[in-house]
Amino acid sequence: MDRQTFRDFANRRILQTTLEITGQTYPNMPIQFPPYCCLVFGEDEITIYKIVPLTNTKKSKKIYDVIAYRDIEEIEISPVKKLSFVIIALGTRLNLDLIISLSDGTILHFECEDMVMLPQLSSLLSMLQVPFKDPFDLVEVFEKSTSDRAAYDYLEENLEKIAEQKNIKLLRLTQMED
Repeated sequence: MDRQTFRDFANRRILQTTLEITGQTYPNMPIQFPPYCCLVFGEDEITIYKIVPLTNTKKSKKIYDVIAYRDIEEIEISPVKKLSFVIIALGTRLNLDLIISLSDGTILHFECEDMVMLPQLSSLLSMLQVPFKDPFDLVEVFEKSTSDRAAYDYLEENLEKIAEQKNIKLLRLTQMED
């Protein structure tokens, strides 16, 4: 798939992804959905790699796209509450919604099953002067929590209240907005 075909494809879908920051991949083992690609945050750009099915590893020679940080208008993050199965009952889990808006009008939409890397991601993007929008203050939640589990528990318990207080639409339980 060439770059333009990938962008057209990604512009119409929310792609499951893993994120790699300073050599660490998040999540290291996806639980619910196999990732389609891996976003590697480098010094000058984000490289989007194809993922090898079943192993969930990036295919080092298969690059879908390379996005220079200077071409990014904004990166926005928010939580996504998803249905999940817990042993014999339905439950919910929180995933990361990541939207990359490019200066040419292209919007790439990704979803990651992990949020623990948000303080690192925020710090990296801030250092690189990439505009970063975090309307739910997710970075602050993870920075101030005593553990990653405590941050997730806090968000599970308070997400609807936060959305209501800030008048923000909480994204979907399914793959579609209400």
